Amino acid sequence: DKTMWCDTSNIFTIFVAQITTFLFTVLTQGLFLYYIYYETFYGQDDTSTSFEYTSVCYVNSGSTNEKRALLRWACIWILMLFAVRDFRDTWSIYRWIQCVPDWHPGHQKITDYCCRYSGRTSMPMQRYQDEYGVTVQKPAVGFTCCYRFTILAFVFLPKMLFTLFALVYGAGYVMAVPESTFDAYLLRVLVVIMLLHLDKLMYQVFVPDVFRHWVCNNFVITFSEEEENEAMRWLPLIVVWILTGIVTGLYYSWCEFANYFYIPLPLLGI
Repeated sequence: DKTMWCDTSNIFTIFVAQITTFLFTVLTQGLFLYYIYYETFYGQDDTSTSFEYTSVCYVNSGSTNEKRALLRWACIWILMLFAVRDFRDTWSIYRWIQCVPDWHPGHQKITDYCCRYSGRTSMPMQRYQDEYGVTVQKPAVGFTCCYRFTILAFVFLPKMLFTLFALVYGAGYVMAVPESTFDAYLLRVLVVIMLLHLDKLMYQVFVPDVFRHWVCNNFVITFSEEEENEAMRWLPLIVVWILTGIVTGLYYSWCEFANYFYIPLPLLGI
């Protein structure tokens, strides 16, 4: 009948299609990250980790490599900015999950009512006024521990680790430029930036507009001014120095301890 057909089509269009897109995105990003790692350590030589980072960092005065030291540092700085942006986007997932209460049996009645009268949504939202008279929007139902763990283990954690690996090995990828030219450095920076944005591109291309609109407009959690962490207002002044230190640390870590970043991954040969 019509209801059964509607439920079956939802399973394929909402769940199967989205999970397939997610897996394809993970596979694509993982493959590109592997090639970045491969080019960082092997380059044109498939038999050994042939690139010598000390030849880049420590050279005679006036050489081309010495003149490009600031350019390499600036390229890693740009990578850091895009990586931090990706970290913050991912952290917003964790922050959103933390705003959702724990599930209890009474939530089932709310969910059933919303599915019956407000469309097929499993996350009803509610608006109310806080003690200061500010209208905010919060979840009306909660997550089970299993559902919360699934999101953190299969979405949040892999995305954080991927961004971390892309930053660390992306920095080495930039340092290992075989030709010390501006175009070569810029091209490698753009490759890593594209890798960091690949999941957003996949989302915009493969997820239908109606689903993206549904997610953007039906799961918004708002906060009052009293809920704001005032320490975050100092973030721009603090982060500049922290990021500068991390970029400098990455630069000299690849100079001094490049071998410690080596992981004996199998060579795909493709």
